[in-house]
Amino acid sequence: KSGKESYETHYLAGHANWKINDYKTAIGHWYSAKKNRPQDLNVYLDLIKAHNSLGQTKVAFSLCREGLKKFPDSRELKLSLASLLIKVKISLKALEVIESLKSEDSNDYRSLALESKIYFDMGNYEKAETGIKWALAISPGNPNLMNNHAIILERIAELKRAGGDKAGAKKNLEEAKKQLELAVAKENKTVFSDNLKRVGDSLNVL
Repeated sequence: KSGKESYETHYLAGHANWKINDYKTAIGHWYSAKKNRPQDLNVYLDLIKAHNSLGQTKVAFSLCREGLKKFPDSRELKLSLASLLIKVKISLKALEVIESLKSEDSNDYRSLALESKIYFDMGNYEKAETGIKWALAISPGNPNLMNNHAIILERIAELKRAGGDKAGAKKNLEEAKKQLELAVAKENKTVFSDNLKRVGDSLNVL
């Protein structure tokens, strides 16, 4: 209103508008913030997340690559790149990025969770479960990881049930239910509750 602007005013205005679901205005403010301070990493990360969440994957990729040219050592940008590669099913390239991240820091659960997601999408549920268990060992109270573990266990149970192993399927579903109950207790998200109901229904059928 006073006719003045800065990186901070645009950056904060972007977050305020995002909170009230005015996504177009939010993104516009973040681009203005980026123009005011082109060497700031945070605004790149917010723009990538914003475009990705709105399904504008190509724009998110472009920003990610642009950001990595300026910040080649940014772990956050590399994680964003891996997530985008997973989204568009470029699994082998995503694994390359994740292996690099793991070699830099083996105690970052996020790279392990992404690796688990890749193997899940590829149908390698054993490796997917190993990855998510490793991630949970590093971040044991993380409800999102508990939810992801439950989804993997549910898929394994489906395969066992299809193969006639009802006892094995029941065991996996019971563990999935336990993980989801813990996740709901930590953070009562609708997706956690919906998954818990579905797993409970599957157990009742067995």
